[in-house]
Amino acid sequence: FARQALDHGAVGTSYECTPVLLGAPSPARFSALGLPPGLTIDPANGSISGSPTQGGSFEVELRARSRGEEVRW
Repeated sequence: FARQALDHGAVGTSYECTPVLLGAPSPARFSALGLPPGLTIDPANGSISGSPTQGGSFEVELRARSRGEEVRW
């Protein structure tokens, strides 16, 4: 993943962001740990979307798996 801070969201407001993956072979499957409540990640393209239901700062671990290799950020 490219080093980046994800866009800030607001409680109850629609949110969408797609982190940038560098150097991984396609196709990749995406997952995330620690997303704010109300947000999900699309396993096919890595897009994070939804409407946050809780405010605060969250440390999120993004993962991409392709051809048996896993990248974490």
